[in-house]
Amino acid sequence: VTLTATVTDTTPPQGSVRFNDGAAVIAGCGGVALTGSGLSKTATCVTQFAPGAHNITATYLGNPRTSNPVTSPVLVQNVNALVVTTTTVTSSPNPSLSGRPVIFNVSVAGSAPTGTVAFTDSVTAAVLPGCSAVALTGTGDTRVASCTASLGALGAHTVTATYSGDAANATSNGNVVQTVNPCTLPRGCPI
Repeated sequence: VTLTATVTDTTPPQGSVRFNDGAAVIAGCGGVALTGSGLSKTATCVTQFAPGAHNITATYLGNPRTSNPVTSPVLVQNVNALVVTTTTVTSSPNPSLSGRPVIFNVSVAGSAPTGTVAFTDSVTAAVLPGCSAVALTGTGDTRVASCTASLGALGAHTVTATYSGDAANATSNGNVVQTVNPCTLPRGCPI
């Protein structure tokens, strides 16, 4: 949440602003310098809040000539909890042959989720090439994404899809175990 306080005075205001949540000073927002020019200047602070109602005030700490700080009226900032999401992953073909493409499909259920999905291979502990930020597509409360990648190492790979979350939806992840078998044909793997 971006908090902005505007201070207007008969002479150009100087000094800083303190932002409070109720009686507590908001971390990192205890002495935000005024910026701008003229008789109105602003102080801006970016922070995060837990779900619920927050009583926000801004106190102008003032010029040296100011004897008393001036506090704004209370602004009630309501923060909604993020929607819990579910990420489900499937792959095809499974099992696959070493070095052959595998299609990884993911569905994310939430509240009209947006954002991206990253696919990570447990064997390499790295994101699959070309699968670092696959955008969700579709409409409604379940959206989908897919990525095609090849896995070289033989055996079981746990491929994890991690949903980035958005302003309304929490992050989540899901995984699928992809089995990779060797190519046994004398002329190599079929394409």
